[in-house]
Amino acid sequence: MLGLLLVPLLGSAAVDPTRPPAAETPTVNRPQVTLQLQSVMIRGQDRTAVIGGRLYREGEQVAGARIIRIEQWRVVLETGAGPRVLEMAGQTVVKKGSSK
Repeated sequence: MLGLLLVPLLGSAAVDPTRPPAAETPTVNRPQVTLQLQSVMIRGQDRTAVIGGRLYREGEQVAGARIIRIEQWRVVLETGAGPRVLEMAGQTVVKKGSSK
């Protein structure tokens, strides 16, 4: 008689109430860093760029990438996935000493 009672349980997926719930694999959510080139200053060989409100020079690190070149309107970064270019939006050329 006991065997007849167990037959329906063997066919269904029984859950052990004493077993702890399966641990979920934690997902690492790394936020996508948006880098915004705000300004570039070139004085002779001294090249600096303002990215995300902070001043950087060639060779320095920003958000895990190395700044390999600062140009008039853009900055070239070396990332683990290859080169990345930041371009400045709304480019306006202002020349010192020019009259309009």
